[in-house]
Amino acid sequence: MRPVLLARHVRALLVLTATTALAAGCGESPGGPRYAELGIGVSAGTALLTSACLPLPVLPGGTIQKDIGLAPALSAHVFLVRDYAEVSLEGTNDPYASHVELPLQTLLAGYVQDLDVTAVDGRSYVVTLSSPCNAPM
Repeated sequence: MRPVLLARHVRALLVLTATTALAAGCGESPGGPRYAELGIGVSAGTALLTSACLPLPVLPGGTIQKDIGLAPALSAHVFLVRDYAEVSLEGTNDPYASHVELPLQTLLAGYVQDLDVTAVDGRSYVVTLSSPCNAPM
């Protein structure tokens, strides 16, 4: 086959393949689950003491567990899976603030929550949970 004729056949085959893929519902998006992350920050007064940004896993069955020292006598255990994030604060007796579960859809929609926490040593902190991580704290 001559090179010009071969190039026309290859081009026609590529156009046919692309048209078939679009007609079959294939788009240009890579697909898969959307990216989500959880930001956690701690402040005392106007001073930000620490912050962390943790991505939720995207693969089925993936988990991330992280222990974060937030302040003296205050820490967080963060458990992340594809569908939700769970934050357990240790060093506080406040049942409302000590355990927070956030579904994936809440994180994807944008989320900011300030938790006023008194540590067991009597110090007061504000723990901010946010998604995305760069949400205003």
